[in-house]
Amino acid sequence: MAGSKKSAESTGNRPATSSDVARLANVSQSTVSRVFSDTCKLSDETRKRVLEAAKQLGYRPNKIARSLVSNRTNIIGIIVMNNESPFYATLTNLMITACRKFGFCCMVIRQTPGEQGIDTVTRALDYRVDGIVVTAIEDSESASEICRQSSVPIVLLNRYIAGAGVDSVCCDNLEAGSLAAQYLLDNGHRTIACLMGDAAASTTRDRLAGLRSKAEERNISIDWVEYGSYSYESGREMCRKLLADGKRPDVIFCSGDIIAFGAMDVLRYELGLRVPEDISVMGFDDTAETAWASYNLTTMRQPYEELVETACQLLVRRIEGKSGGVVRSLHACRLVERGSVQSLQPKE
Repeated sequence: MAGSKKSAESTGNRPATSSDVARLANVSQSTVSRVFSDTCKLSDETRKRVLEAAKQLGYRPNKIARSLVSNRTNIIGIIVMNNESPFYATLTNLMITACRKFGFCCMVIRQTPGEQGIDTVTRALDYRVDGIVVTAIEDSESASEICRQSSVPIVLLNRYIAGAGVDSVCCDNLEAGSLAAQYLLDNGHRTIACLMGDAAASTTRDRLAGLRSKAEERNISIDWVEYGSYSYESGREMCRKLLADGKRPDVIFCSGDIIAFGAMDVLRYELGLRVPEDISVMGFDDTAETAWASYNLTTMRQPYEELVETACQLLVRRIEGKSGGVVRSLHACRLVERGSVQSLQPKE
């Protein structure tokens, strides 16, 4: 390519532009744009010449500048609330991978200490993202209103807010709670205590409602319930509070695995109790840590990949302007039986 060295040096210390590439490749600037946007067919010889010139100049397309013209950034914001549960870390990683398959990059926006979830969503809307996935948010009137008024498509993942007017994807927590209760009752447990996360979360409410509904069918009342947060320390605190007056339930159901980890460590290392010989513990989520030998936790598994794929598809559909009613997509959980729940049924 004649004169290549001189052309490459002519940009000096400034970043190379599409005009520089066009001059070096002896094509129009619009041709350079078409090569990098892949919007139309060009001859192999022209494409090769442009790419060689770009490589020589160290040119990369300015996607931010292009977004000002197209009004699209191909960036999806993922709202991650102030939550210790490894469940959300797994969801976020899977979401980043799924978005990439659809041609989107992700911007992770984390809730700062002391910040309300609704304020985190409002902050995310200040960025030029094409869509937002909210992994957790309090069920409140203000949250519903910001979702309804948003000009940016929003999908709630692992949560729903009644009347918010946005798509939501989560497991069928009512059914999962019912399945968990069925398993515990079938194994002879009659006094079931519950350590639950945020009382305002739809996940918490539905899991407990499912448990109670199934237990009531068998004339069992679930009265020992503590609320806290989805964190290890909260699991510890709730477990201490639950057993402080000498209560000894057959089993402790925890609405999240991270809560169960805290509870199990209090039972074993502070109270000297054996799990499951003295008291059984059941979790929810099936995070990677549940299979560790130190926990070996029986739990309800959420279908991570299925949840993320559905959320991504719904969000892309909204970004592309496809109409349709609000979708609440529910997905089935399954029991993963390990060693933290014993059977109290008499052996034959």
